[in-house]
Amino acid sequence: MKQSLFFLFLLFGINSCSSPFQAVIPEPLNENKPMLNQETTSEIGVSLVSKEVGKIYNAIQIKSSVPYKSGYSKKEFTEGSVFVNDHIFKNFDIYTQVDNKEYSIAISKIDGHMALYSQGSVFQMKPVAYSKLKLPVKEKEYFRQEFIYNGKVGNSLKFIYREYTDDYARPAFMQELQYDISESKLIGFKGLRITIINVNNTSITYKVLNHFN
Repeated sequence: MKQSLFFLFLLFGINSCSSPFQAVIPEPLNENKPMLNQETTSEIGVSLVSKEVGKIYNAIQIKSSVPYKSGYSKKEFTEGSVFVNDHIFKNFDIYTQVDNKEYSIAISKIDGHMALYSQGSVFQMKPVAYSKLKLPVKEKEYFRQEFIYNGKVGNSLKFIYREYTDDYARPAFMQELQYDISESKLIGFKGLRITIINVNNTSITYKVLNHFN
């Protein structure tokens, strides 16, 4: 009798631990761009140097709309919508929109076919083209720094420095900077060191010697 109860509890424990719907743990993110000592050319308004720290999910962006039914209503995921791989269901990767939890896109781990997922069920859907991307997680651990070329005035170069925290859509801190390159073509800020190779009113060529601290 005791042995039977032991196996019963063991079976219950195995079934409890092997739920078909499981959360995906985001990957750690610690990225500096571009590579050190690499000659790079960028335009005005583009980030010359960036550092990003936090966590990141795999994501997809669909290239055309996806229709689906919600009760008696017809709805659709619009072209360009982004979905985050935040769960696994059986043999499917589940990709969910941040602002729409009713239906998600499921992609088979076995053969890559696509389906709609909702509340423990998978439904047939027409395949749609998509691109893969990485999406940072909006939380307190997220931090991004950017150094942006903002134009040339005489011998002086203008830059914008930005910091982003948990809401990476808006800078938490921004500062305008200006450097006279007639004195030195080596410029720096917060541990960043850049050598200016060539510059004009629309573009800049440079090398990064040190990334942000």
